[in-house]
Amino acid sequence: MKLLTVKDAPKLLEPGEVYRLGYNCVNSGEMFFCFDRIDKCPKSLADLEYIKSESYCEENPEKNHSANDLLFFEQNLACDRLFGYWGFTMEELEDCVAAGDDHYRAYAYAGKYCSGSGAEPMWILEHGESCDDIPFLPYE
Repeated sequence: MKLLTVKDAPKLLEPGEVYRLGYNCVNSGEMFFCFDRIDKCPKSLADLEYIKSESYCEENPEKNHSANDLLFFEQNLACDRLFGYWGFTMEELEDCVAAGDDHYRAYAYAGKYCSGSGAEPMWILEHGESCDDIPFLPYE
């Protein structure tokens, strides 16, 4: 199995290839993922620009975002994401591809590609491996 890091993912993933991904941190599970690209999410970038434009308000200072807030928003909204098709079964993946329903599946966080709201690192699983085989990484 290989951890999907921001550094290594471009070398590990080929567009159009199907990978079995797993996670085992806050939650555990597996999915099938047909990789398309690594890109930024346009909606997130628009949200970030809005937040930045609203971050300082002279008339209402209690609504101002702190520098930490802005850094959090930037790390989570402007990060690279893995786009492609996915399903928890091959049948779900095939339905997703047939419907043209590609969207991001994982986002960059702390140098790893993660899924879910728990920033759970994603791993490429090899034949015979399961999410139960994933080594524990301390939660960041």
